[in-house]
Amino acid sequence: MFLFTGAARSGKSTMAEQKALKVCDPRDTIAYIACARAIDEEFSRRIKKHQARRGEIFITYEEPLDIADVMQKAFEKHQVIIIECLATWLGNIFYELGSDTAEAFALEQIEKIKNQIVPLMNKNIIIVTNETGWGIVPENPETRLYRDLLGIINSRIAAMASQVILAVCGIGVQIK
Repeated sequence: MFLFTGAARSGKSTMAEQKALKVCDPRDTIAYIACARAIDEEFSRRIKKHQARRGEIFITYEEPLDIADVMQKAFEKHQVIIIECLATWLGNIFYELGSDTAEAFALEQIEKIKNQIVPLMNKNIIIVTNETGWGIVPENPETRLYRDLLGIINSRIAAMASQVILAVCGIGVQIK
């Protein structure tokens, strides 16, 4: 498993896609589990730009919440999976389920992924996330919970990953 993390627009998605192309058999396709929703016109354009850049080898599975089940289904057809992006996915959980149940649901999903990953380590799993804890302390409890929970999730995924790459200014720095 590979984890790509970094700030917004740091190049982590492009690096993850390049890694997927490198490890993918040329006869196979790559599952791209996209967690983003087109919430406004600007974000819709951003999604379309990402899709155009990826090309036909990437098969998109759009899933804002239940990434563990989609991942399991994608492995039936693909040897390489990208999950893009844990920060967006966690934001969806907060939006859809509310902060009262977000933590339990998110950690349950991570446990499902962990339990599914162990028997599938011959597959290539590439996960993209954001580092949100390097800025100011959020002013409200819900945003602090989001920041803290993403840090916990990132740590758990990093512990499972064989490689962790931090994207800084478009440069990938391997930290594990």
